[in-house]
Amino acid sequence: NQSGELKKFLSLNSSEFVCVRSLLGETEGFVGDCLVVSNPFKTAISEEDLIGEIRRFVTKLEVAEKIARRSLKERPSVSVLDSVSRAFGFLNYCCSLGTLEAIEAISLLKLASNLGWISGVTESELAQWMLNCKKGHLLVKQENQESLSDITRAEWIKKKLLPCTLKLPSN
Repeated sequence: NQSGELKKFLSLNSSEFVCVRSLLGETEGFVGDCLVVSNPFKTAISEEDLIGEIRRFVTKLEVAEKIARRSLKERPSVSVLDSVSRAFGFLNYCCSLGTLEAIEAISLLKLASNLGWISGVTESELAQWMLNCKKGHLLVKQENQESLSDITRAEWIKKKLLPCTLKLPSN
């Protein structure tokens, strides 16, 4: 999504049997570059055909994502490098952090991990961070002091980032 390829892909690969939304249910502005792929219909297509349609769509999406990431690794854009470095700095120095801000910034670090730009954390661990920074997980960690959740989230992520190092390629 950072390179604009997601919008292009979705416009070229629309299907009446596949609906793509963000985690918040929107069709624009994908939070954390996460997609929810579903079927908008209850009838008019068999279950086997529906599964086939979704499988074909997701396979095309995976191929397009691999191509976009390979291109980004070979020729990193200044805007993506800037977004990744800002996200790393933001997460390291923020004092209060909302859930959506955290998910967006961690998503950028997940991209950096995939491209080999960050050490000290794996892509899988970052995916877990995206889930664990949600309010419910934090409330358990902070003994239900709801007013502290944004502060707790920021402190928790800063601790997690301590062993991490960001090394961006020169463009």
